[in-house]
Amino acid sequence: MANILVIDDDDSTCDLLQKTLPGLGHSVITAKNGVEGFEKAFWRKADVILLDIVMPEESGLELLARLKKSRRTQHIPVLMLTGYDDEEYRTQSSEEYADYYIVKPSSPSAISEKIEKTLKESSVTAPPVLARLSQIQGCTRKFSRELADFSCESPTHFC
Repeated sequence: MANILVIDDDDSTCDLLQKTLPGLGHSVITAKNGVEGFEKAFWRKADVILLDIVMPEESGLELLARLKKSRRTQHIPVLMLTGYDDEEYRTQSSEEYADYYIVKPSSPSAISEKIEKTLKESSVTAPPVLARLSQIQGCTRKFSRELADFSCESPTHFC
């Protein structure tokens, strides 16, 4: 099951995906604009983001650039989901590292297929990253123990 963050100001798109994607094995979180979308991407665990291009407050392309610059969100695959079948938008999306460009209307099963394909593609790079993360966590635990030992030995601290 994948956690999907849908960022789209169109209520009918959000409602449709919230109703259909869970039946295809996904959980769905929604956001109505780029500001809310960035906050949810930053604080919640999303496996994939479906992102509209034209939205109030911050465009999808501006948000895509912010997502890819943030260390906390840059690894999340982004699928642009938009009503604009426009070459300029496609090019800009690609330049900002969107994984796919899907034109609305598109069936939920077609969107789910792209989600699954994206997850498979991103899992190819995941094992080395997870191995490195495990190494870092081990070093952090060791450092924390050494720091605790040092604090106990300090003449100004009592254990």
